[in-house]
Amino acid sequence: MPLTHEFFLIRKEIMVDRQFYLSPPHEGIVVIHDDIITYIWDSLMWIPTHNPGKRNFPADYGLNYHGVTIVQDGGAALLRDICLSWCTLFSLAPQTFQLKGAYTHSSGERIEEGGYEKIRCDRTELTKLLKDLANLADRALTDGYCILHIGI
Repeated sequence: MPLTHEFFLIRKEIMVDRQFYLSPPHEGIVVIHDDIITYIWDSLMWIPTHNPGKRNFPADYGLNYHGVTIVQDGGAALLRDICLSWCTLFSLAPQTFQLKGAYTHSSGERIEEGGYEKIRCDRTELTKLLKDLANLADRALTDGYCILHIGI
């Protein structure tokens, strides 16, 4: 099973139930592979968010990699703009391309003998995913909606 991040468009009113994120009723979903999220991670840390895993959903920045995150209002606008910016950049790539992933090495192997993972991408597929997430974020700007992110 691949590692993925799920982004749900939900109504803010369902957040009164502390367990709402276990099976969220949603009006849209975008699922993005962890390799892509990790690649654009630094820019996702600029987004104002809330952490429903903590008491009173405190304000914070960035997505919870291993947990849940709420993105609303200004955070949704920034998420939309970040996704569209990456979409513009990736639209300049060849139809199929590779991104540099994490540096890895085998157990018992010297670190110098390792190498970087290769993330194989299809330009059309990747830009569509990012546009879909940007559209979800844009819809979250409407009163009564927000984005629920569920990390790996």
